[in-house]
Amino acid sequence: MKISSQEEYGLRCLLQIARVSGRGAGAGEERWERGPVPISEIAVREGLSVEYVGKILMKLRKAGLVESTRGKAGGYLLSLSPSSISLRRVLDALSDPMYEPDYCRRFRGTEEACVHQADCGIRSVWVMVNRFLAETLERVSLADLVRGEAGAAARLLESMREQVDRMAREDPEALASSS
Repeated sequence: MKISSQEEYGLRCLLQIARVSGRGAGAGEERWERGPVPISEIAVREGLSVEYVGKILMKLRKAGLVESTRGKAGGYLLSLSPSSISLRRVLDALSDPMYEPDYCRRFRGTEEACVHQADCGIRSVWVMVNRFLAETLERVSLADLVRGEAGAAARLLESMREQVDRMAREDPEALASSS
């Protein structure tokens, strides 16, 4: 899996807004220390152009993750608490999914359908990897990232353990039929 620059910088922009505005800065509390964060401030803090940050924030606004306010004291705020914003939701707002149901149709060669349609070992790998990744990203929130590397790593490990335990109990044939 490759993380695009837009995905990376989109997460960084959201982290800047969460940290600077102070939304959800306390343990479960909602508060605003400072108010909206201007695009120019985010751009300077991340070493990006104002135009690029604006483009990213427009996508995040359309996805309902940030709100914008105009005027002298304008800028961007999170629309939700950091604990309510999953990494999956952010990445979905900024890019296409890694694996889509029509994936096999895109790799059929010169045939009408993939020659491995009936029994494909590759498809089951992509389905499992996509599922594992999607569930992991759903369980890690912006709040986990705001806590720093240790907080994010702890949440990620906890999520991975839960998923591996659950997957170990599942019937592998059920996964193959989900494609």
